[in-house]
Amino acid sequence: MPVPQQEIIILTHPLVFTPFVEAEHRYVLLVGGAGSGKSYVTAQKLLARVMQEPTARLLVVRKVATTLQRSVFQLFKDLIYQHHLSRYFCISIANKRIECLHNGAQLLFIGLDDPEKIKSIQGISSIWVEEATELEDQDFRQLELRLRGHTPGYKQVVLTCNPISTENWVYQRFCGPEARRGDLLHIVSTAFDNPFINTDYLEMLTGSLADDPELFRIYARGEWGQARAKDLFYKRFDARQHIKSGIGEQATQPLHLSFDFNVQPYLTCTVWQTEGLAATQIAEFCLEGPRNTPDDMARVLLAHYGNSWPAGVYIYGDPAGLARQVGREGNPFTQLAQALKEWQPETRVNRSAPSVALRGRWLNRIFAGQEGALSIYISAICKITLADYAHVREAPAGEKLKTRVRDKNSGATYEPHGHCSDANDYFLCTLWAAEFKAFARGGKTLLPGRVGNV
Repeated sequence: MPVPQQEIIILTHPLVFTPFVEAEHRYVLLVGGAGSGKSYVTAQKLLARVMQEPTARLLVVRKVATTLQRSVFQLFKDLIYQHHLSRYFCISIANKRIECLHNGAQLLFIGLDDPEKIKSIQGISSIWVEEATELEDQDFRQLELRLRGHTPGYKQVVLTCNPISTENWVYQRFCGPEARRGDLLHIVSTAFDNPFINTDYLEMLTGSLADDPELFRIYARGEWGQARAKDLFYKRFDARQHIKSGIGEQATQPLHLSFDFNVQPYLTCTVWQTEGLAATQIAEFCLEGPRNTPDDMARVLLAHYGNSWPAGVYIYGDPAGLARQVGREGNPFTQLAQALKEWQPETRVNRSAPSVALRGRWLNRIFAGQEGALSIYISAICKITLADYAHVREAPAGEKLKTRVRDKNSGATYEPHGHCSDANDYFLCTLWAAEFKAFARGGKTLLPGRVGNV
């Protein structure tokens, strides 16, 4: 039986969340800045449901299990003690489970870093995904499969998150121009909507973010954006300065193709054109398996740019490809040159890769406008490349932090980010080889009249 009505917690919440309190929508998306109260009101609602819906099973999820205990699990414990409800609950820290003793309803806390554990859970009434932007779209699809069959109460998925990036699957699925909204309640909130927050916190929030417009719009105004980590490798890349829209190839200019060879997640080619001391990436081609051989890439490039390019074609890329054998055709650069023979490409691949830490410092100087007139621009259509510049982080020694993930189907591990930006690094360090060498020697001045390779 349910807990006596007089014992049910009274939901105290900012007015912006009033539609959510009684909502039975299939999906609820609570997007907001820091301190808006979205997690607190969600925990209150789920705790009230557990007390009112006998035998219900509500699932609380984060991407990593170890983050649960010090965040949402602790929040539920605090609410239980705050409302003097401990006599109604059994709290199991070891099993990450809170059970209502009066009616058998449960709150289950699971991390998605153990997907097999998710598959074994049955009879779920509703799900709360905290920090939903930490998940992948395929994680969420697996969660949705848990909401099936007859269960007490209504079925609902609540997602709470900061609006960190329009590239994130949460925005793409629920908010973007191609979103499948369906039965969705979407609420945007900020700390300024929360009357329970103190003024000192609001002053601290606005003050600490005052010099970073992007973080201010995300965490103070609750607007979707692109949060930048403090340890980014390309820390001086600025979307407002270095991304260009409406860029197409110029038939009168050479094509510069730079390659990074991987089986997973894809074979990479970035395409550049130059004008004076400005280099612009105009396209990217990232071919996933099984059609991701050098021959496959050549066919894609020929289909896109035609069977001739009179202005000239130049090939750059990862020097490690020179030592890799591809069947009887030689290394992948040899295979590419043969497959693109109608273009009569010239291969410009260095024998060794430039120092990662050194090229990182140099490229950041270019992005900051500190290397004379050298300029780098990326077309807005190069989404995977732009994700690199937004996600690739710097290791303590100044190199790129190469994190790996495991493919759930094949079991193979791979690096999800960094391949387009690596291809770009190889190209730029070769295009402006004299400037890069001068920087490596400690010089910072361009050679007179330099216009780079063409």
